[in-house]
Amino acid sequence: MATFSSFVFENRSGLDLDVELQAPIGTRVSVYRINAGMTGSSNPNINNVTSVKFIATDIGMSHSDSEEVTLTGSRQYAFVKSFKVHYQTVSSFSGSIEGEF
Repeated sequence: MATFSSFVFENRSGLDLDVELQAPIGTRVSVYRINAGMTGSSNPNINNVTSVKFIATDIGMSHSDSEEVTLTGSRQYAFVKSFKVHYQTVSSFSGSIEGEF
C-alpha cells in the first residue's frame, strides 16, 4: 500500500488560478486558489492512487489547462506518492511525479 501524500503547485505565472486536484482521475480532492507568483501545497493522504489530474483555471479569462497522469506496472500496481507542477503561463507547464510499487 502507498499513500499519495504531497501535491505542490508552483504558480510562476502572472495569473491568479483556481486549481482542482483529482485523485484518482474523476474524483475531486479539492480546489485551491493560488495567486500569481505563489506556491500552494496539500497533503491529500489517499491510499493506492494510480492516477492524478490537475485543472488550472485562470480566474479572469476562464481559460483552463489540465494534465493527467496514470501509473501502471507490469505485474503489480504502481501508486502515486507525490505530484509537483510548475505552471509558467497559459498552456506552458512542467512537473514531476513520484510513484511506488
